[in-house]
Amino acid sequence: MPIIEIKFKKIKIQNTEVKDNPDLIEEIIPAPLTSRERATLSSQSLHLYNKLGCLGVARFDIRQKSNGVFYFLENNTCPGIISYEHSDLPKQLKSMGISLKQFVEYMIIAGLNRPETKREYIC
Repeated sequence: MPIIEIKFKKIKIQNTEVKDNPDLIEEIIPAPLTSRERATLSSQSLHLYNKLGCLGVARFDIRQKSNGVFYFLENNTCPGIISYEHSDLPKQLKSMGISLKQFVEYMIIAGLNRPETKREYIC
């Protein structure tokens, strides 16, 4: 997935005001990172994803300090998929040419085929 950079226009942290007013931020997809930064973040994110036992999709919120060091703030194992305007995951999918419908279908099939959850379902 492409990494999103969020630049705050009038405040320094994301809060409910920012979530309710997208004019207070600028989102850049993909984030302007070097290939080394992107590879490092991808590797560290995958390591944490596996270490935490995540399944399906997860989002990590990360900050980069002015000295270039990245800090993982939190893991969201249920990122929103409400709309292309308000949720990060749909924006990332859209930038990759993947529709929400395609993504949801993929997640359902992947979940049903996961060995530890494979059962017979009655529909």
